[in-house]
Amino acid sequence: MNSIIKNISYLASFSLVLVLLAGCTDSGVDDNESPGQQLEAPVRIVDVNTETEQMTLRNFSSESVNVSDYWICARPGYDRIGNAEAIRIVSGDVNLAPGESLVIDVSPAGSGNFQAILDLEENGEAGLFSEATFGSEDPAIFVDFVSWNGITATTRVEQAVNAGIWNSVGSFVAGTSSFSFTGGSSDFGVSFWVGETSGSSTATNTSENDDSDSGY
Repeated sequence: MNSIIKNISYLASFSLVLVLLAGCTDSGVDDNESPGQQLEAPVRIVDVNTETEQMTLRNFSSESVNVSDYWICARPGYDRIGNAEAIRIVSGDVNLAPGESLVIDVSPAGSGNFQAILDLEENGEAGLFSEATFGSEDPAIFVDFVSWNGITATTRVEQAVNAGIWNSVGSFVAGTSSFSFTGGSSDFGVSFWVGETSGSSTATNTSENDDSDSGY
């Protein structure tokens, strides 16, 4: 009888340890699995070039979308796409027709508060918001996100995970610039991004969030 009780006690303790370990993970999503929510965003970030300080947005929908009131967040800066003093239009138009792309320059030369994303070639991130509500975890507002070459978890990554548009705080795109999106309007997560020289995406960093220089 004592042996049975000891075995039951051992199994109960072991189960408790497994539960506690599961609760300590960064998110409920494996680093290499797609985010769980079934979402769709008509406008997506499709390219980030840390050398030219440029990003490309594309309209995947069948209707025109005006992105002048959308906001770009590139750690630790942020500004409205329609603010010509902060974000320069390289090619395209803010009123994106179906299938069209918009290339923007987010270098810190303008009035915006962007840090040169060239400085963020390691441990960088970019987010696209439909309005200036940067604390939102609503995927209708937090439209898109990408993180590359993580050393520590970036500022917005946990928020993006909670919004269902990124895999985990340990997910990032490997390789060198430029970083390109290979999916469509309903494809979210690291597996749909690739670095220029990597040939594939990866997700290995599990560090805690680094908010020491968030800026926003």
